[in-house]
Amino acid sequence: MNIFISWSGERSKEIAKGLCSWLQDVIQELKPWVSCIDIDAGKEWRKELENELLKCDLGILCITPENMNSPWLIFEAGALYHKENLKLIPILFKLEPGQIAPPLSDLQCVSADKDGFENLVLSIAKDTLLTEEGAKKQFNKWWIDMAELLKKIPPQHLDFTTHHDWRQWPKKNKMITLQQNQQIKQCKLILTKDNYSKITIHELKDPIDNKKLNLSWETFGKGVMHLQDSLRNKTSIHPDIIFGINEAGIMIASYLCHEDKVKNFGYFFMGSKIRGIRPVVKSYLPEWDGHESPLILLVDSEIKSGITGKTAIKLIKDNDNYNSPEVIYICLGGVVRNKEDITSVKNFGWELEKDDEEYMPDLLAYYISEPGFEPPGTIR
Repeated sequence: MNIFISWSGERSKEIAKGLCSWLQDVIQELKPWVSCIDIDAGKEWRKELENELLKCDLGILCITPENMNSPWLIFEAGALYHKENLKLIPILFKLEPGQIAPPLSDLQCVSADKDGFENLVLSIAKDTLLTEEGAKKQFNKWWIDMAELLKKIPPQHLDFTTHHDWRQWPKKNKMITLQQNQQIKQCKLILTKDNYSKITIHELKDPIDNKKLNLSWETFGKGVMHLQDSLRNKTSIHPDIIFGINEAGIMIASYLCHEDKVKNFGYFFMGSKIRGIRPVVKSYLPEWDGHESPLILLVDSEIKSGITGKTAIKLIKDNDNYNSPEVIYICLGGVVRNKEDITSVKNFGWELEKDDEEYMPDLLAYYISEPGFEPPGTIR
């Protein structure tokens, strides 16, 4: 049986290479093929790839958090999927089936653990001369080798050493205007939560001509530094993990990770609100191997209805790996109709019920009148 093993990215590549040799040990009649091993130097790799796609009897996709939306992996999956009578099996490493999107989510997946690999072997064995009992014996004999290989797969690497600091950007890229440079002033407004205050609010100049105020990099940067100053000096928070929500939130979170030397970084990309729900399009929840529950900081660019923050907080707290973590939620800004009457998060469009107070943000850098503001466009 010819097996095509698809991969994309370094961790997926290591799994694919190990799986190629391991499958031959478990079921000797198999002929697994993986491009990083089986294409000789000097060969036309595209032609070799097309030949293997045509003649394979089974396809295996090695999917990791960083490659689940890889165009190349999806291309190979599509080529395999449309082959008549071909079985296609995704292996999920550090992922749950609910985290992957169509078309990959339409396939029956196995997890990269003992039960998952046993299911993989038994499924393959049905199309070989090996009996189910024989396949189980072979799996138990060779599982320890695969377990050792999986232990050696490194964690996902996120590098913040090349973080783009808005303070060092050339003036032509900063989009700084004198108006925005002078518009920030501290206000004696306090947003309370449970009868105590953690929030210092700064006012942004009102939008002009009923258009959203496009923040300059300097204005955006000052807001982030307000948040960082409040975290350091007013609350003495030292998070173990920092999450960002959507582009601007991820930008802020990466800056805080870089400045405060926090190595664990995660993110959520949210879709449009549908019937009161904000679906998660893509996410990454880093592993936590500490003995105690982590202190987690969640960052968003704007308060809005509260649904986005609640969705992210619930996903974090439902993750068994974090073991009942404490989550602190902060936002860059909020939009209000009447700046004189800021008394609670409801003035910023908050829609959640009283029972959802645990999802309220603890820190805010800006407030601004309707229709609101946009982070610097180049973030997107």
